[in-house]
Amino acid sequence: MVETFNTNKHFATFLKNLKVSSDVAENIMNRTHTITHIINKQYWKSESDKNHSLLVGSYGCGSAIVVSDIDLLVELPQDQKEKFDAHQNNGESALLQDVKSKLLEHYPDSDIKADGQIVSISFSDHIRFEILPAFKENSSDAYSFPNTHNSGSWDRTDPEAEARILTEANKKYSLLVKKMAKMMRAWNSENNVGLHGITIDSLIYTFFNNQSICFEGFDILSKDLFDWLENYLLTQSSVVALDDSYNIEIKDPESVRSKAHTAKKRCDCAIGSKDDQAAAESIWQQIFGDRFPIFASAEESSDKENNFDITPSVRSKRVDIGSAADTEEFPDEKWHINIRHWIVIDAEVETNGFRKGSILDFIKKYSRIPIKPRSKIFFSIHPSSTMGIVLDIEWFWKIRNVGATAIRKNCIRGQIKKYGTKHTEPIEFEGPHYVEVYGVSHGVVIAFGRAEVPLGTERIV
Repeated sequence: MVETFNTNKHFATFLKNLKVSSDVAENIMNRTHTITHIINKQYWKSESDKNHSLLVGSYGCGSAIVVSDIDLLVELPQDQKEKFDAHQNNGESALLQDVKSKLLEHYPDSDIKADGQIVSISFSDHIRFEILPAFKENSSDAYSFPNTHNSGSWDRTDPEAEARILTEANKKYSLLVKKMAKMMRAWNSENNVGLHGITIDSLIYTFFNNQSICFEGFDILSKDLFDWLENYLLTQSSVVALDDSYNIEIKDPESVRSKAHTAKKRCDCAIGSKDDQAAAESIWQQIFGDRFPIFASAEESSDKENNFDITPSVRSKRVDIGSAADTEEFPDEKWHINIRHWIVIDAEVETNGFRKGSILDFIKKYSRIPIKPRSKIFFSIHPSSTMGIVLDIEWFWKIRNVGATAIRKNCIRGQIKKYGTKHTEPIEFEGPHYVEVYGVSHGVVIAFGRAEVPLGTERIV
């Protein structure tokens, strides 16, 4: 029985899954203290690991998720601003490089970059800190910070005001603002969109303030958000910061717009698949990643008794290939795997252009498929297998030769190639073989089938 998609249940669980775990939060705080200590020791001659730093962005505004970048403002002494202001060419860039060099002394093996307004550190556990060197303005909670673009300038930010503004908007719009900011971060991470956290918060704030929001569910609201973003980027390449004091440039706005368009189309498809829980879940995961919950139980395949296997091949479980060249490819190394449709592969023996019958008939009669010169196997996807697939899909095939003969002939094959719904293979030598077919939609394997092909030496009579 096909279950229906429960919008409230799914999105409530999704938002819960986005929360930062206590272990990750502790790790973030430990690194925050370490970076703060480095800055204080190098610039303030202090051993403090708390003074002169402030978590801003998503952590400062309460819109962080487990994959969020960590935005950390570090305050520097005023004499450093005067020092780098004295540079003839882009002192702002020189300042970022100076901060980068101090951090490299402590993190020599980490990926540290200085660009735009920040110094970023990417750690091996995929936590990324974006460090904003800044100078406190007199008689104000605001800070000035370097912007290396266009020969360099000093921009202004008030992170406490930004956090307050986002919180006020969140209350105004029934706590939806921060939830949508979290969901947009998940989309940003899953699809490599490349938006910074403060950019996401500013876009969400702009979206709510420029839309007539009538909440019908997170599914409809998600579609509306991506539709708005696609249209917004037709004419805009920046967004006003939350405190209204500067514009945030969006890197490669056309790429972001294209990905927003794809996300909108997927929302349409997911909303239209409400009557099929598994299909809807698969599409929402393509938009928001694997933290979107899966409640549908995998279908039991009735094809196991007919020599079909529902498990895709993986490198860790393959049989020994001996001295043969390793030409094999694996689906999990090319795409995400989220199988919701089990494909039946029809296979018929073909000799001199004439079909001799299903391979299942030969297996039942001979326990293998007899070899005959100029024979082929004609593979095709059984049409009933594709019923219920609502996404655009491309079909890829893998033919794998197994056993001593394949190794001796140095021909295990196993490459994954795009062939459509049909594919013909010549019968060349005896031994076990298998064929797999993958239905791929937007980088995710959502449909899969496999057939064993035991080729023998008995001739067809």
